[in-house]
Amino acid sequence: MKARLDNLNDLEKELNLYRFDFNKNKDFSIYKVSSDFSETFDIKSLITHLVEETVIWHDHEFPQIQNNKEPSENFEDYRGVKLDADKILNSIEEFNMYTTHSNLVYIAAQTTKQSAIFLIRDKQNPLAQAIHEFYQSRITKGEKAFQFIEKWIKRFEIGDSFEIKLYGGEAYEVRIISGKEKISLSDKGMGSLQAMTILLRISSLIQLISTRKWISTYEFSSDFNFSTVVIEEPELNFHPALQSLLADLFYEVYSVYKINLIVETHSEYLVRKTQLIVKENELEIKPNDNPFCVFYFDTDLKQKEMPYREDGKFIEEFGTGFFDETRKIVKKMME
Repeated sequence: MKARLDNLNDLEKELNLYRFDFNKNKDFSIYKVSSDFSETFDIKSLITHLVEETVIWHDHEFPQIQNNKEPSENFEDYRGVKLDADKILNSIEEFNMYTTHSNLVYIAAQTTKQSAIFLIRDKQNPLAQAIHEFYQSRITKGEKAFQFIEKWIKRFEIGDSFEIKLYGGEAYEVRIISGKEKISLSDKGMGSLQAMTILLRISSLIQLISTRKWISTYEFSSDFNFSTVVIEEPELNFHPALQSLLADLFYEVYSVYKINLIVETHSEYLVRKTQLIVKENELEIKPNDNPFCVFYFDTDLKQKEMPYREDGKFIEEFGTGFFDETRKIVKKMME
């Protein structure tokens, strides 16, 4: 008998079985059930296994209760899982799809002048990597992702269109097309280099999203956002009018292409333009949803949220050293 018990213990260790508790607060009409599972289970398999096993427990006990047997201590929880099985499985499917298909893109500030040739292997050059990613995405003229860049390089006064040439599988050359002229991207200003880095990376993401094939029985909302772009100082080397134009770009990327953005900026013009967009589009008036959320960090790095009013103005005041600087300078000039 002891030998058989030892064998069972060894088998349990070999299978790496663990106890999993599906714990939630009963105040919210949710349940607590437990089951064994293998550590090799992914989260989707784990929850599916738990739900299926709980339903089996419920279906085994339910006929006995109908025959006047007293319910077990856990039957209420079994019953809850049984009734909400589809909701639970759909929610884990949504979680699984989100984690599988989420994209996080980081765009660093463009701080160095560029040569005419962008090496594929230059991992330290954000623009070179943006060009490589775009080229490998095989985006052709006329596609939505290509049209996105053409629209915005015109608005950012860079040119009318562009082309990318690959040389020997080692390096790229980017030419900006303005009318009948073709100008090397490297001959453009630093602001144009910064803008192209942002536009190429976002365009590649737009292409990825538009060509993705969902393999799921769960129906996702068309507004479900899987992708987030983090941008460091996008206004670098932009004059004020183009800094404010960045707000229009980001609003379109979010509202049209369903891409989230986290932007680190020191630009008053960019922030001010978001206020105008909020006012003109009535984003703080129900049922509209304002996608802009501003956090200000003062000199002590204390975080302060800046909620908008319906007229686009902020409810709170910024700390010193940001919006108040222009006012202070004008005041001194008038003394």
